[in-house]
Amino acid sequence: MKNLITNLIVGNPQNWKVPASLKRYESLIEEIEDYRCQGVDGDGYWVHLKPGYINTLTEVHSVHEDNITQCLEVFRSGWVKRCECPECIKLLAESNDQANVDFESFKEWAKDNYTGSEYDSVMDELFMSGEYPIAYSEYLSSMN
Repeated sequence: MKNLITNLIVGNPQNWKVPASLKRYESLIEEIEDYRCQGVDGDGYWVHLKPGYINTLTEVHSVHEDNITQCLEVFRSGWVKRCECPECIKLLAESNDQANVDFESFKEWAKDNYTGSEYDSVMDELFMSGEYPIAYSEYLSSMN
């Protein structure tokens, strides 16, 4: 098990790699922090989820367990789901500089990241947040 985890370096997210056991869920993972180096009292693994995902088991945007096998169980059990909380919507907008791109680029991004009713939900959520009223108006007019 010790050799399974490589390059999970706290404070150096550019060099981290998703362990083979979590590869299937790589699209959901922002970063993994390994605190086992703190000895027997170490804090295990923190798997931080990308904006737009939540661990519904604990209602947080990360998976925290003592070992990777336990983290994998959380993913396999279906506890990690899409999240449309205001924080996630805001982070998604910020991470893609959506405030500074034209609406066509935003629509392409949303269509690449969401499908069907999820896409409509994201557009509705953005409108309700008050951050994109102009973009939402353009979206509505493009539907006609």
